[in-house]
Amino acid sequence: MIYLPLPYNKDKVSEKLKQKKYDDLFLRGRGRLDDLIAFLYQTGILALFDSIKSPMERKPEIPRQFLHYCLCLKPAVEAASVNQLPSRLFQDTDTLRELGFTIEEIKEGFSVKNKEGENIPVNINAFYDELERLPETETKKFFQGGVVLLKDTRFLRKKEGVYALDAVKLLITGTKKYENFGKVTYRKNGEMIKEKGYKLVFIQKVDGDDYFVVAAVLLPLNVHESTVAETLVEEALAILGDGAINILLFDRGFLSGPFFDFLEDKKIHFVCPTRDDQHLTRHMQGLHRTGEEVKTTLKDGTILSGYDHLIKMESCQRKINGVLILKQTKKARKQVTDGKEFGFLTSLPTSYASQIERVYTLYSRRWKIETNGNRELKRRWYLNNFPSRSWNGICAHAFFTLFMFNALTAYKGGKGRALTEKGIISLRLKHFKPFRHQEEVLGVLSGGYVATYSLEEFAGLFDLPPPSGEYRNYRWGRLPDGNLALFPFGKKSLLGD
Repeated sequence: MIYLPLPYNKDKVSEKLKQKKYDDLFLRGRGRLDDLIAFLYQTGILALFDSIKSPMERKPEIPRQFLHYCLCLKPAVEAASVNQLPSRLFQDTDTLRELGFTIEEIKEGFSVKNKEGENIPVNINAFYDELERLPETETKKFFQGGVVLLKDTRFLRKKEGVYALDAVKLLITGTKKYENFGKVTYRKNGEMIKEKGYKLVFIQKVDGDDYFVVAAVLLPLNVHESTVAETLVEEALAILGDGAINILLFDRGFLSGPFFDFLEDKKIHFVCPTRDDQHLTRHMQGLHRTGEEVKTTLKDGTILSGYDHLIKMESCQRKINGVLILKQTKKARKQVTDGKEFGFLTSLPTSYASQIERVYTLYSRRWKIETNGNRELKRRWYLNNFPSRSWNGICAHAFFTLFMFNALTAYKGGKGRALTEKGIISLRLKHFKPFRHQEEVLGVLSGGYVATYSLEEFAGLFDLPPPSGEYRNYRWGRLPDGNLALFPFGKKSLLGD
């Protein structure tokens, strides 16, 4: 079979249409954004935006939901900043209609202050004002509501799972003044490093292919992450239920006897790296010298040793077990030298070779929070691109981003794909590649050329009169029997309720 690429030429196709000649018509896909909106609607995620309470003293002209939708969709449409929303989202009128806004609102704007053709549908300053207005408690409650919904709809499974606890730095550059930031100074490779900004501390699921963030808090950079560890675990369990977290993985920044005891009270096992200056590390090294250990060699040549019931750790009541790494074969990993062996502290048993290997393998899952959490949130979700310098605005940015991160994690998962593969939109997306013009939804083939048109533009070429506008404030919806119908905007049905 030979494929002939057709050049895009709107002038030539339009000439043919004026002569009432064309070869074929097709609906074109607009990317997967419309599919995502349909998914958010079907799952009830979109309805959660109604729960956000914006503290406005006067009645706003602009629907708050519109601002909140756009702020959450910002990273999904690859907008690194609020200033990019007009080109990345506002031009896609079909998606805005799917979010519930009428053509009149989208084309003419929400505010009477808007000049014709400018600041449509809103002035971007409205986003900055709203970010500063929303209190931290409100946006965090919105994020938590999303986690609750994912659990209730079984995207986030209730069974015991493996989770990781970590902190990511969100640094400030330049001289602009930000609220509630912190400063730290430390030495690295003989050089003094000065940093300012914030840190996001969060708990993320790291078993399976789902990477839902289930609890999070934003802190000034100079506040240590260990101070909120217990609070975050409490918040996660309040949503997921007791016993939902079976194993918690974390780095040595959270290592402390009281935290170990806290996890025992919650019946949560843990795995944490050792510290070089810790007496438990030296104790395991001594046991290794005397041969009082259980050794195992993995298939890749890594050699491990396990120790049950180590000597008591300071300020810790529970029994601590340990694993030492005696040899690592992968060059990318830290290499071991005699007398300076390192490893892990754990509450899991280490009496048998299989148990020792399990502890070592489990901790490697913590890298998922580095790649699917820290790096992805900063590089692909623009978490470090602050749209506001106020504390409220920075918190809103963080929690809106995490909310959408979870929603897209659900959307990409097996259950999410099953939902989105129903309906004509998905069939279009599988068979037609999008063109570059966002608002044009009809493709036309004529005379060896291809072009795309809006439906109004296409009708105009056939000398049809312009639309009366009588139904501009209506949108599609479903009747109780499941059939499609036009609904007046703002009403749930045409049946009087």
